[in-house]
Amino acid sequence: IKIALMTIPLLGILFVFGIYRDFAYRFGTTGLEAFSKYDETSINFDVLDWFYYHNVEGFTGLAGLINYKRETGGFMYDFGISELSIFLNYIPNSIRNDPNLFFLDISNFFKDIYQFSASVVPSGVELSFGHFGLIGILLYFSLLGFLTAYFHYQGKKIGPHQVTILLLSVQLLSGVRGSLFGSIMFFGLADLITMWIYRVKFKIYKTKINETSSYKKTQSHEIT
Repeated sequence: IKIALMTIPLLGILFVFGIYRDFAYRFGTTGLEAFSKYDETSINFDVLDWFYYHNVEGFTGLAGLINYKRETGGFMYDFGISELSIFLNYIPNSIRNDPNLFFLDISNFFKDIYQFSASVVPSGVELSFGHFGLIGILLYFSLLGFLTAYFHYQGKKIGPHQVTILLLSVQLLSGVRGSLFGSIMFFGLADLITMWIYRVKFKIYKTKINETSSYKKTQSHEIT
C-alpha cells in the first residue's frame, strides 16, 4: 500500500509538472496559462508520445535508441565495453587528445564500439539498453534497487565508514540521469579522494594537538 501511495506524487511530478514544464517552455507561458495551451494541442496530444518523445533525457534517449534500432534493423551490443572509456578521463585533455599519442586511438576505439550516437546526457536506461538490450534495462533497475537498499541500510549504521557510504549513495542520483558506472568512477572517486585527504589532514592535526598537549603537561611537571 505504501509503495502504491508513493507512486501518486511520482506520477504527479512526471506528468503534471512535466507537461507544465514542457508547455511553459514550448509556448513561452507560465502558470495556468501553460495548461491552457493544452486546448491547442489536445487533438494531436498523446501522453505516451509526449512522455517518450518530448520529456527529459531520461526517457527520450531510450525512445531514440529504440527508434534507431527499428529503422536500421538492429545493431551489435557492446556489453558495456565502451563504459571503460571513463578511465581515459583521468588523463589530462591535452595528452588524451594529442594526435601523436596512442590515447586518442583508444578513445576512438571505444567510441566506435558503441554504434549509437547517444544523447547529450545519455541516461542509465538508454545506456543499459544500448549495452545489453532489454535485459540490460532489467539488470540496471535491479542493480539500482539493490544499491539503494544497500546504501540506505549501511548509512543507518554508526561507524567510521558511514560518511563514505552516504557520499557514494548521492552518486546514485547522478546514475539515474547518466551512467551509473561513470558516476561512481568519476564523481564517486573524487568524493573518496577528498574524504581521504580530509582524514589524513585531520589525523596530522590531531597528532600535533596531542603532542602539544603532552609537551605542555611535561613542562608543567618540570616547573612544579
